[in-house]
Amino acid sequence: MDFRNDDSKDIHNFFNFINKFYEKKIFCDRKNTFELAMSLAIKEKSKIYNIFSNKDRESVHQVDSVDEKRFLHYLKGYTDYRIWITKNFDDSELIYYEDVITDTDNVMYKMTGYKDTLKRYFGAPMASILRAEHDDNKSNMVNQNALTKYKTLCDHLVEKQILRLVPVKNTSLRQKKSMIKNFKRCLKFFDRWTDTHNFVDKSVATYDFWNQKRLTI
Repeated sequence: MDFRNDDSKDIHNFFNFINKFYEKKIFCDRKNTFELAMSLAIKEKSKIYNIFSNKDRESVHQVDSVDEKRFLHYLKGYTDYRIWITKNFDDSELIYYEDVITDTDNVMYKMTGYKDTLKRYFGAPMASILRAEHDDNKSNMVNQNALTKYKTLCDHLVEKQILRLVPVKNTSLRQKKSMIKNFKRCLKFFDRWTDTHNFVDKSVATYDFWNQKRLTI
């Protein structure tokens, strides 16, 4: 909305409509803001903004450094996003991306009140399906069967033009560390940035939520 150059009065009226019409407003946040900025900087360098194939993933893995000014730019963008939420939708609920990819069914339950809907339909927790999709060599037969059912549904919804192409998980924090030569420099920039942005938890900057393990720096 803010990048469409709409009249400020129209934007204000639209936001007022949302606040009055919708009782529940949900926004996605990140626990690891460092990884968010790193991901966006890698996407900009690779020109691959979502992963739809192995070819896309291979292109992303060719990136060996990020533009540090752009990395800082994305940190500022996150600050602006948080300010925008607080200013316009101060009673909104936040869900975390890290929870969406590692505890999907529970996030859905908290949002909708419906428990284990995806697990019952696909035959495995959604988080397990996402892991199987990311690295199917390590998944068991139950997760593989659930993944097949999930992909079949996605293809059907895309064919019916209900969804566009559905992206897959890109890279974990551990993979980013192994790829990016100036990873540690960006980590130092992030540490300094958090000194003036104390609402960001810098203690999780080196925690890999996908692999559920802290990196050794």
